[in-house]
Amino acid sequence: MSFFDNHLGEFAALLTAFFWTVTSLSFESASHKIGSVPVFIILPAVILFKQKVTLPELLGAIVSVGGVALFFL
Repeated sequence: MSFFDNHLGEFAALLTAFFWTVTSLSFESASHKIGSVPVFIILPAVILFKQKVTLPELLGAIVSVGGVALFFL
């Protein structure tokens, strides 16, 4: 057996930790650029400024709020 086969679990754990780190840093960077305001500003923007909301924007807001709600269940 090769070295890789003998330590497959360790390599899998290392790759998992690496990808979790990359994902965390990516989301942190994106949240600094975008912020959480676009989700809560949709309704006032539609009512006050007659802004059109596209289906992807609406679905994104629903998924975002739903994802946060899962943490409180």
